Amino acid sequence: MFSYARSHHHFLLITTLVLLALVVWVEECFPQDPSLIETPYAPAGYAQLLKDYIVQIGGTKDGAVLDTRFDYARFHASAQQQALRDDLRTRFLSANPETMDPATRHAWAANAYNFLVIDLVMEHFVAPGKDTLRSIKELGPKEFAVFEEPRYTVGNQTYSLNTFEKHFVFDEGKGDKGPVDPRYHFVLVCGARGCPPLLAWPIAPEDLDDVLDRSVRNALRLPSQLRLDGKTLHVSKIFEWYASDFQERNPRAFLSRYAPDEARLALSDKVKDIKPDIEWDWSLNRP
Repeated sequence: MFSYARSHHHFLLITTLVLLALVVWVEECFPQDPSLIETPYAPAGYAQLLKDYIVQIGGTKDGAVLDTRFDYARFHASAQQQALRDDLRTRFLSANPETMDPATRHAWAANAYNFLVIDLVMEHFVAPGKDTLRSIKELGPKEFAVFEEPRYTVGNQTYSLNTFEKHFVFDEGKGDKGPVDPRYHFVLVCGARGCPPLLAWPIAPEDLDDVLDRSVRNALRLPSQLRLDGKTLHVSKIFEWYASDFQERNPRAFLSRYAPDEARLALSDKVKDIKPDIEWDWSLNRP
């Protein structure tokens, strides 16, 4: 009897080990699609949305993507777009940011903001009897009204796009609010070509600092964000609209860190003026 029990125990142990090894093998050989993984900072499906509909524009010598567009027309033609938008919107807005650490909350907020802009454009992309939408600023009773409309409820509070951004990305109104991190202005995309490029993957908290740095450096390589002309460095309206977010209302230190090499060298030598006078292109960021 004792010998039988011991043999049975050994059999169960070996079976369990074999099953565990099989699980590990399956996970290694057939890794789960990241787009199907639910995370606190991005719902399942958001990564696939970006992968399927972001179009890469240009590139750099090191192989990095220079700029991106979102293919609203192709997404609009998808039979599943309405259901996917409804699902992603519900999942993003049902999150509880109060339980998140700062990095996770900021990653969730940036991803949610960018998705909500896509969702808003899709909602109005084709109007009855009209051509496709030309600019997000056309939505609403007056220009830019769309950014002020309270549409998004998180917890017991309803936010517009502007107040959502201020509250959750820049921690406005929080007692522990520190200095504003201006790098977030280079990952938030308001649906316009003048915006920095929309990232082709969800922002994640574990590499948030690196993503912010790379996003700023990449954006500042675009002529829509920075142009050097002799002793004058022209920059986008980000540096005017959010001047107080940059150190001492002066972007020189920020640009000296993140601008391309030619501009950084010029800043330490010949540049006398930094002018935020590159006009913002409000046409839709579509291919």
